Amino acid sequence: MPVLLKIFLQPSEYPETNKTTYSPDWRSLQRKITWYDSLNKKHTFYPSEIKEFGFTYKNEKYIFLSRKYDLKMCLEDSCVFLKLEVNGYLKLFNTVQLIRNGPMPCTGTLVDRYVIQKGEEPLFALTPFLFKTDTPLFFIECPELADKIRNREYKIEDAKAIANYYNQWWAEQIGKTK
Repeated sequence: MPVLLKIFLQPSEYPETNKTTYSPDWRSLQRKITWYDSLNKKHTFYPSEIKEFGFTYKNEKYIFLSRKYDLKMCLEDSCVFLKLEVNGYLKLFNTVQLIRNGPMPCTGTLVDRYVIQKGEEPLFALTPFLFKTDTPLFFIECPELADKIRNREYKIEDAKAIANYYNQWWAEQIGKTK
């Protein structure tokens, strides 16, 4: 279990960057974070060691939370950093996942995926082929949202809007119980 440690990097301590775009390659940060401090000392942390890290780069805020999740990426540890897209009772994460396209276990195509989590419940991956059937079941306690997904008012590309809708609904439900 990761220790309760939050790391927020200063501009001089940004993670190693993608050399072709000169911006943080957040997908590579799923397995570990490596950066250099102001004394040029190299630091590396793994998701099993810390709960959260973040930084701001070119006015965009990046927050990563450590979560136990099998991304099928041939990692020894199933703990990864997931990029937080929407924060609330329902968290929306963006991740990259290996889709196998051959007999070898660690070969395939890397694709972007959304993963959601209610409170401390297990993670739930939003998958294109099962989105219309499985996702409404995940939101069964919010029938309006489940219906919007079933009726294709919300598609997988609307993951942020879905997360925001659910979080607003959830906050209203909590308000009704007080």
